[in-house]
Amino acid sequence: MKENSGNLNLELLQSINDAVYILDKNGNIVQANDTFCKMLGYSISELLQLNAKDYNASWNQEKILSTINELRGKTEIFELLHRRKDGTTFDAEVSAKGISINNEDYLLCITRDITSRKKAQTAIKESEKKFRALFENAYVPILLLDIKSFRIFDCNPATEKLFGKPQTQILHSLLQDFSPEFQCNGENSGELINFYINQALKGGKTEFEFCFDKDGKQVLTNINLYKVDINGNSLIQVIINDTTEKRKSEEQLKLLSLSINQSNSGIVLTDLNGNIEYVNDTFCKLTGYSKEEVIGKNPRILKSGYTSQETYKQLWESITAGKQWTGEFLNKRKDGTLFWESARISPVKDEQGRITNFIGIKDDITQLKKLLDELKIAKAKAEENSRLKTNFLANMSHELRTPLVGILGCASMIAEDTKEPLTQELANIINKSGQRLHETLNAILDLTRLETESLPVDLTQVDILPLIKNTYELFINEAKLKGLNLYLDVDEEEIIAFADLNLLKSVLSHLISNAIKYTEIGGVSIRAFTNENKIIIKVVDTGIGIPDSYRDIIFEPFRQVSEGYNRQFEGSGLGLTLTKKYVKLMNGRIWFNSKLGEGSAFFVELNAAEKHSEPIADEVNEKPKITDFRSKQVLLVEDDPINIQTITAFIGNLVHLTSVNNANDAIEIARTKNFDLILMDIGLSGDKNGLDVVREIRMMPQYHSTPIAAVTAYAMDSDRDKMLSSGCTHYLAKPFPRKQLIDLLEEIFSE
Repeated sequence: MKENSGNLNLELLQSINDAVYILDKNGNIVQANDTFCKMLGYSISELLQLNAKDYNASWNQEKILSTINELRGKTEIFELLHRRKDGTTFDAEVSAKGISINNEDYLLCITRDITSRKKAQTAIKESEKKFRALFENAYVPILLLDIKSFRIFDCNPATEKLFGKPQTQILHSLLQDFSPEFQCNGENSGELINFYINQALKGGKTEFEFCFDKDGKQVLTNINLYKVDINGNSLIQVIINDTTEKRKSEEQLKLLSLSINQSNSGIVLTDLNGNIEYVNDTFCKLTGYSKEEVIGKNPRILKSGYTSQETYKQLWESITAGKQWTGEFLNKRKDGTLFWESARISPVKDEQGRITNFIGIKDDITQLKKLLDELKIAKAKAEENSRLKTNFLANMSHELRTPLVGILGCASMIAEDTKEPLTQELANIINKSGQRLHETLNAILDLTRLETESLPVDLTQVDILPLIKNTYELFINEAKLKGLNLYLDVDEEEIIAFADLNLLKSVLSHLISNAIKYTEIGGVSIRAFTNENKIIIKVVDTGIGIPDSYRDIIFEPFRQVSEGYNRQFEGSGLGLTLTKKYVKLMNGRIWFNSKLGEGSAFFVELNAAEKHSEPIADEVNEKPKITDFRSKQVLLVEDDPINIQTITAFIGNLVHLTSVNNANDAIEIARTKNFDLILMDIGLSGDKNGLDVVREIRMMPQYHSTPIAAVTAYAMDSDRDKMLSSGCTHYLAKPFPRKQLIDLLEEIFSE
């Protein structure tokens, strides 16, 4: 070939701008143009001494020769790495074609330096790689839509999260496939999407709000559409921002703003110096100032001069220390009128806990203050009325109980001493009438005591069966007098309950008494039993029954089945009222069943306690055990002549009794004579009452430890406590039977 080089058209090779050279079948360069020489940095003479392996940094000799052999009559393009004379390399694109000259195989090569193109391609690949990374890792959903079908061509993982579906179920779908048929504003979802895609294709505005559907819940979004070219392909890029939480926050902020502005409380926000930055409408109505008049001002414009500086000092010390301050101000409106406000002032802190503002919540309490003043006056008046009521009841108790001593005492003495049947009958009538009056008085006072005092309750774990039996026995004679049968049905050996025995005794007495009172034929049965953790006491009668119209009022005070001018039964109508209150005090409940004309059944339920408590001793009704105390000197201080006579008749033959009817005589005789016991009436007439006398007698050395019994018609619990704490050692409420007085003497003198 070198010998025939003259036959080659060198001018043709030189005219080509690209680097051109020819290789023989062994890979030796047999001809090349100047461009190739410059490309490699060799002279033409140096170049013609080279083999392809000397500058081809990509292939070895074997690869070079096999390629020359394979390209006979063929053309192929390769990207190879070429090596210059100075050892540097560059990217080259080689277009090689197998040719035949004089029946010899050659390889015609046209080479271009593609270093810049390769760098550009690398840059493009890097850019695409970065785009894909951004695309895949973007927090917001990004989708690519086919420009013709508008179907989803690609999407990132954030899109899967938005739609709640995997990519495989998203690709090739339409955006409207993931939304309700109609948007919140009533527009068709598909038509809305298509409109904005066409706008994007035209370069128009492409930002809009759109609602998607995810698992039946609306997802509010903001969508931006762009036309983009990727790898020579035109696509629609969709960027979706989920605005659901933002919209909720905006709605909440709007609601909060409306709530604050429409709040019934005045709200003021200040900076750290106390200068007003915001007030709501209520603040303006409260103070008379407009928002424009107070913004930038200090709340001291409301000062009236009636609030102490110490109050303001405490306020600032609290809120600047990060604490809430609560208090009241007497402030002044714009028109000069005064008003009371209750204020709660708190610091507002940022995320770092630094105080940025102060907020005050203010309420007009002028009317409340006025009402409180009126309530104070009303309270004082009510307390005065209560005091007058208490005094009235105490006086009524005293005035009613005092004559009852004579009535009941004389009647019982007559009944015991006379043999005349008529006289005994009359004495019993007097005694029964007196007892009825006594019971009515006690019921009224008991109800008053429940309403005006805190009645002490002694709930203990106790066997109530002896009390039930004792109460039953007390009413046997009363039932017999009416021709009625009285039954007690108890199967258990003991019935343990949490109860106050005094209250329970009153409950049983009222229920049994009522049952006998309202029963004319048949009888009354009493049953008690344990039902799991409850104790049930049941009192059943065959009496008149209770009409349905009285069911809701039967426990009200002074109400009876038989009322008015035609009432058939005696009583005050307080028994069931007291019974219900007593049961409630023992943490129990009471109810009844009744049928008019057939009878009633009352049920009392108490809490059961564990077995084996101490039983209460049976009460034994014995006749008075009269004991001779003639050696005992007893002083009776009583201003009622009848009571003096009655008490003298009761115990005059048992003790050495001395009686006086006024305070001064009592004090004088106590100084001159020693007494073993003093029976002291508390409600003495004159300047000194019984307690005054007790105090003076207690000052005498000989009476420091002498028993003094208050014998009084003041029968409230508070009266008893007062007397026992004022020098009296014992207490006896009027009226009382002879036995009770004798029992008191035995108790005192046995001590």
